Amino acid sequence: MKKSEAATNLIDYIDAQIMAGIYPPGTKLPSLRSLARKFRISYSTALRGINYLEEQGKLRKSPQSGVYVLSPVGQEAHHPEGDRCIAVITPRGDWFDENMPGIFHSALTTIKSLILSYNYSLLIMPQPLRGIPPEMLERINRLCSGVILMKEIDEEMTEMPLTVPAVAILTENDYNGKLSIVGLDPFNAAYQALGYFRERGVSRLHLVVFDAPVYRTRALLLENLWRENGGEIVARSIFRRGEIPRLRPVVKNCGYFFTSDNLLYSCVEHFRQHTGTNLPDTCPVLAVDGKSLVMPWNMRMPTIAVDWKQIGRLAFAECLARIENPLHTPRRIYLPGTLVNRQELTCGGGKESFATPESAIPFPTETPS
Repeated sequence: MKKSEAATNLIDYIDAQIMAGIYPPGTKLPSLRSLARKFRISYSTALRGINYLEEQGKLRKSPQSGVYVLSPVGQEAHHPEGDRCIAVITPRGDWFDENMPGIFHSALTTIKSLILSYNYSLLIMPQPLRGIPPEMLERINRLCSGVILMKEIDEEMTEMPLTVPAVAILTENDYNGKLSIVGLDPFNAAYQALGYFRERGVSRLHLVVFDAPVYRTRALLLENLWRENGGEIVARSIFRRGEIPRLRPVVKNCGYFFTSDNLLYSCVEHFRQHTGTNLPDTCPVLAVDGKSLVMPWNMRMPTIAVDWKQIGRLAFAECLARIENPLHTPRRIYLPGTLVNRQELTCGGGKESFATPESAIPFPTETPS
């Protein structure tokens, strides 16, 4: 069966959950109707996606019982053999399903395909909520040729104990040049945000920040640029993982800048529940990273989007370059984002684009560490 384009997000999401062990063999999937609602597709489209994965040997439909996960086809290829193994550390936790599937299923499926096409074995290691256990680090250093980290590891790690080539997504600290970093260009995002708010007559800005280095950097760059251009910062709301976001009442002529789409979505939901008003309808808002374009949320809001499949390709290419050439200098590779406004998106039954076309994305900026 040919892969259904309309069901691509559903297929990739379930495939990534299976790969990372979030859906282990024997897991019963949510109902088709709930999956259709979650991904804003029809029941028949969701069924085509499930049928495709069943033909791939990853799922099994049981009449009048549900859909269950089987052991992944080619599972033996995912186990490390010899010295040609690349590990991928992925997020893991109860919050995972709501916060990370956009990045996760777009970048990880790309990385998986490339690793296996270059005849490396793949070791996927879901990371606990806090830190990376010593036994996980020891296993990577002992078994793997390189590692790709899909987590804000510098939120909690002060030193880099990995001795193999390591590439990180969603990280700011390069640990004195030991770590390569691939991500959305925070300088480019700051300039785009400046233009976005100035075009809307905004003179004052409220920064809403997730308390991790990569997000603090996004906020700091815009704050400095905003002040240099005569703007005023009226407030900074900083949230740590697990906190319930609460925003101050809207200030006249004030815009809201969110350092991630997750944060914008959470704050909009809280604002609506407590005021009955949709925050983007009352003032200009903008987020960074484009997760909302690939996640099954009920609304699309202005975002500076990056192509997470391209991020996956760049992360793999950098990891491979360092594996094959020990003298290769770890780099920061930044991909400029594309500002996507809410008015440009078709919502509520129309056809919607969930990813930035690759042809519209400039060549990435490379900054040696």
